[in-house]
Amino acid sequence: MPHIPQPRMQPPLLWRVNNQTDPVTGKAPIYVRIKVGPQRREIATGIEATEAEWDIDKHEVKAIVKGMSADRAEAQREWVQDANAMLLEWKSKINSAWNRLKDGPTYVTADRIKREVAATGTRPLTLLELADLFYTNISRPAEGKAENTLKGFRVRRRVLEEYLRSTSQAGLLAAAVDLPWVRKFERWGVDHKQYTGSTARKHVNTLQQIISFGAHEGKLSSNTIAEYQFQVSIQKRDPLYLPEAEVQLLATTEFCREGLARVADAWLFCAYTGLAYVDYMRFNAQEHVHTDASGVKWIRMTRQKSKVKFSMLLLPEAEAILSRYRGGLPRFSNQHFNEELKVISAVCYLSVPLTVGLARHTFSQRIRDMGFSDEVTASMAGHDPKTMNLHYSRIREARIAAEYEKLRGALPVAAPPTLAQQLLTAMQNPEQAALLRQLILGQQDRDAV
Repeated sequence: MPHIPQPRMQPPLLWRVNNQTDPVTGKAPIYVRIKVGPQRREIATGIEATEAEWDIDKHEVKAIVKGMSADRAEAQREWVQDANAMLLEWKSKINSAWNRLKDGPTYVTADRIKREVAATGTRPLTLLELADLFYTNISRPAEGKAENTLKGFRVRRRVLEEYLRSTSQAGLLAAAVDLPWVRKFERWGVDHKQYTGSTARKHVNTLQQIISFGAHEGKLSSNTIAEYQFQVSIQKRDPLYLPEAEVQLLATTEFCREGLARVADAWLFCAYTGLAYVDYMRFNAQEHVHTDASGVKWIRMTRQKSKVKFSMLLLPEAEAILSRYRGGLPRFSNQHFNEELKVISAVCYLSVPLTVGLARHTFSQRIRDMGFSDEVTASMAGHDPKTMNLHYSRIREARIAAEYEKLRGALPVAAPPTLAQQLLTAMQNPEQAALLRQLILGQQDRDAV
């Protein structure tokens, strides 16, 4: 069969489609262009980049790490390396298809090359490659993930890599992950890494998220571990909280060092409002304190971790702390805050060591003890509705205010005075002191009889 002269194919061209830029992330898809003679076709590579990340001269992505933490910068460089490798692979597949078809008996078009490349598909992803794609997806600004959430994933990714290397499975394909494999991974975490049940579950849950992402993105045919049953059980314990008497002790203690007093006030403000540490650091009275038409003051914020909006009554104790810091509540680094809390716990002989998390637990326990319902408690604390109760409706401020009015007289503004304090107070009043003296003498006369 005679050879058919073929048109000339230009080298595959990578280009960023500017008119498809995402308005939130600023990223646009990278396409590879096939041009054979007068005909041209494009294929989406699956890679996206911002204008700054796209090197228009070299036709590849580049790392933009200025202002990033060391971990984020390292992750960005790894993403660039993987993305450019995938882009080169696309060009290689197009060239291979052209070389196979150009010596054939039929006329080669850009359409034929595109179909040929699509038919070969992409090579199967390893588990670690899929994990990196998952991280790239969740670290997009549009996802709004907190840095601590991303940091947690990076830690669990390193543990997953450690397990794969220790079992000589560094190149394990994501499609090979099945229920028995996950069982071995969980058991290794408990036996080798000495993880608790809850920690082991976090690692397995991250693995499930990676596989689920692969299935939804078409990288895997199905999610094979969606129905995994955990082997390690979790021992549920009631959350610790600081007893009310010790909360009042902390509030009335005069510290010899001003720094300790400021840390104690910061912890108490979290215990009075239910703010997490990260939300306390974002709190601004001018922005977040509002007064409604009836004169009730509210803290209205959105939790950074769960993105849940919440309204919290500004109770008198919290308002008193705000009044002491007109220029803004004291701010500390997390490390300094925790170190000073340890000192305060020792100085005040508290039964429970103070921590950031203990303040939120104390808040929930206090307002439950006041008589607020569990639904209102969860709503004021800004809990994710999924973790509160799937049957709870959105709690409106009107309902919180109604319970507050009903319970106003029961709010523990101060700890009840001890018997000794009552006697001292009584002795300062001449009339009460005389009455108390008569009662004591009368009791002595009755005892003598």
